[in-house]
Amino acid sequence: MKDIGNWRHICVDAQRMFIDDTPWRVPWLERVLQQLLEIAQHHAERTVFTRFVPPIRAEDAFGS
Repeated sequence: MKDIGNWRHICVDAQRMFIDDTPWRVPWLERVLQQLLEIAQHHAERTVFTRFVPPIRAEDAFGS
């Protein structure tokens, strides 16, 4: 088997809130979703998912 190296697939914020009709929608996510799923399915052990959890109220947010 060919050595595929020491790499990781880091998937940042691939959530429904970014693909559905919400204020957080990003149109490009639909274009890359299939490739994201293929990589994650073929290399699940090398895939790391992160997610953004928005506050319920804007005044509860901190940082920039």
